[in-house]
Amino acid sequence: MLLLIPVDKKDYANANIARIDEKKAWVTIKMDNGYIEKYSFYDNRDDIEDFVDYLIIKDKNDDIEEFLDDGIDVLIAPFQNDIEEIIEAYKFKELHEI
Repeated sequence: MLLLIPVDKKDYANANIARIDEKKAWVTIKMDNGYIEKYSFYDNRDDIEDFVDYLIIKDKNDDIEEFLDDGIDVLIAPFQNDIEEIIEAYKFKELHEI
């Protein structure tokens, strides 16, 4: 399972989710059996070669059409800010679907 999150910096411990139009980078999180297997930061979405299963966004008003067109499901993290909070919410199915 590969998650994609727009973030405000390339620092796993200190990055927070950002609106797509305000992001500084993308982070992909590869999940395996509820655990983080690997994470990677990218400047451009086009650099991501693996299939993304879920885009996690901060705001339901983000422009997500291109992701939906690519077959990527979208989840909203309305209260979670940092990557760890988002991963925990994902594992416990606390993120909202669009």
